[in-house]
Order: sequence, then structure tokens, then C-alpha cells
Amino acid sequence: MYLDKTINFVNVVASYLYEEGKAKLQCFGRGIVVATGVLKIPTDVGDADAEVEVDIKDKSWIIDTPCVRAHAAWLRPKEPCAYADYCDWHRYPSGELCWIRPDDWWTATSKMENVDDVRRAAATLAKNVQSLLRYHFIGYVLGLSSWQKDWDARPHGSYERK
Repeated sequence: MYLDKTINFVNVVASYLYEEGKAKLQCFGRGIVVATGVLKIPTDVGDADAEVEVDIKDKSWIIDTPCVRAHAAWLRPKEPCAYADYCDWHRYPSGELCWIRPDDWWTATSKMENVDDVRRAAATLAKNVQSLLRYHFIGYVLGLSSWQKDWDARPHGSYERK
């Protein structure tokens, strides 16, 4: 049952990522699948692409937030910078993104009863990552050095400490 849901989730996540027409899927030991591809980022200031990797762990993806990493020259903050600057941009030096709060992911995945629920969870992942990267690209285009307080986000880094 979990395997079917995981396969469906992997395929739907992969449908949002494109690399020469399709996402690349790699299977690793211990039930880990990595979907890699390009996510389109439409914004009011232009469109961008970001290479995105999503680690999906069999069984635990329903409970634990899948690890998402992004790579693009325009990602904020500009390096070198302090660790807190990365946190302010919901991105860590490893490239991993903080794209959803764990309790919000739990809410999104707590009822995995059918294929539509799995599709909705994958769409939540893609939409949230796209939204986060949209702010990164806007920050790049506008030359912003810090996350804007009016942007919807859970506080991290220096904002969390204030």
C-alpha cells in the first residue's frame, strides 16, 4: 500500500520537473528515490528555471517533509554570508530549502486515502517550492539582500531572533 502511494507521489512530483522533457529518477538503497529536474518559476519580473532535487523516502515521506534542494545562480543570499542570512532566505548552505512547516506537511499528508490525496500532496510540494523560489528570483532581479518582511513566510534566522 505504501509502495503504491510512494510510486504515485514520485511520478506526480516528477511531472512538475523537466530536464530535457522529463525528470530524472534515481533509486538508492533504503527506499530513497531522488527526482531531479528543472522547475519553472513564473514571476512578475520575468521567468526563471531552477534545478531542483527532491529526496523521497519510502514510507516516511508521508510523515517527514521531503528534502528539497535547489541550484541556480540567482538563489539568495549572495555568498559569502553568515548562516543566519541563509536561514532568512529559507535556504541552507547545502542548498536544502525550508519550503513548508513540518506541521503543515503533516496536515497535507495525514489523509492519504486515494490517488487524488497523493496528487494533492505532490502539488503542495511543487507549489510551495515554486513560491519560495519566486521570492528568490524577485530578490535577485531587484537586488534585494534580505528577505522582505511582508513576504509570507515563517520567521527564520535574524527575523526569528527579533
